[in-house]
Amino acid sequence: MSFGYSAGDIASALTLIYNIIEALDSVEAIAAGEVMPDGRVAAHLATCPNCASALADARQLEASLQQRAAPAAPA
Repeated sequence: MSFGYSAGDIASALTLIYNIIEALDSVEAIAAGEVMPDGRVAAHLATCPNCASALADARQLEASLQQRAAPAAPA
């Protein structure tokens, strides 16, 4: 049975999905400066507006959190 998609089409779609998941899983750590995006993640963030937007939002949140004073320890 054929659905009109080649094995190459399916492989490309699965690669894209994997790259999206990998990028989104890394967003918080990248925004916090804990890791640097490299390889597939960096390439994906450079070409995917949705994932790039998620990273920009996470960086904005991280900057806001860094500006807040740490709460006082309970006495």
